[in-house]
Amino acid sequence: MAKYPQITYVRVKDRKNGNEFTTSQSWAEANKDAAEVIDKPAVNGSGDPLPAKPKLRPRPPAKKATAKKAAAKRTTKKATAKEAASNNPNGGVSASNPEEGSK
Repeated sequence: MAKYPQITYVRVKDRKNGNEFTTSQSWAEANKDAAEVIDKPAVNGSGDPLPAKPKLRPRPPAKKATAKKAAAKRTTKKATAKEAASNNPNGGVSASNPEEGSK
């Protein structure tokens, strides 16, 4: 025996996003512009409404990196000693060896 005998359930498909869900027949008739009644079961064997079924869009295939781009990602620029000293806020003096900058 159905738990909700006073309500007639129908399965509908949302026209906007393609999701399927169960609703009352009266709602489906009142909202024909928003949802289309489809010929699928709306309740399970116990008479309970079935859960919604979202429409999943497949992801586009990933772009493959070219050989040049892959090689460029692997290589990094190594800083020279002058560049490292100019980027150091201590003026080329490292914190571990303060006498290094006085040479």
